[in-house]
Amino acid sequence: MIKRTLEISREPAHLSVRDEQLILKRDGQTIGQVPCEDIGVVMVDHPQTTYTHGALAKLAESDAAVVICGRDHLPAAILLPMADHSQVVWRLDAQLSISRPLQKQLWRQLVVAKIEAQARNLSPHLPAHRKLLALAREVRSGDPTNIEAQAARVYWANWLNVEPPGSVPNSQGSVPIFGSEKMGTDPILFGPDFAAGGFGWARLSWGGD
Repeated sequence: MIKRTLEISREPAHLSVRDEQLILKRDGQTIGQVPCEDIGVVMVDHPQTTYTHGALAKLAESDAAVVICGRDHLPAAILLPMADHSQVVWRLDAQLSISRPLQKQLWRQLVVAKIEAQARNLSPHLPAHRKLLALAREVRSGDPTNIEAQAARVYWANWLNVEPPGSVPNSQGSVPIFGSEKMGTDPILFGPDFAAGGFGWARLSWGGD
């Protein structure tokens, strides 16, 4: 089952747990509830959000992660489940034990997939589309020549018709937060194991429209 991602950003909420359900309240009124076992990520981007200890503990028991965003709206901290039976623990152990050559090959795959996604996000009639596909073919193990940064410059200059924000040299710089369909990349920015994309990006936002 693909787990769900909950985002709390537009308005604050109070998170508690009852009968294996994560309860979201505002001003004493319940505004939503989700079975804890269905949750993969809770992403909190509102500074007035509050939690009970029980809610955080139950999310951890259910193999969910809580991502706390800072003032810049980027992830500032992550609460990960660490029990022996947790998938996160054995995945981290497996990832830490892989060889350096395999790490570099996996990074190449990520960079190629990102650049190809950026190309698909542009019109196939644009020269930039063909340029990105050509760059994707040039990526070597570990991306030693930083093709990722070259592709980012091409993509942002054509998608937004401006230079990329701050000319950030890699994918972890301070770029605007958009959905993956706009950035041309999956949301894989939350640590060595934890990617919201791994649980699906079925976003549930509680807040006023």
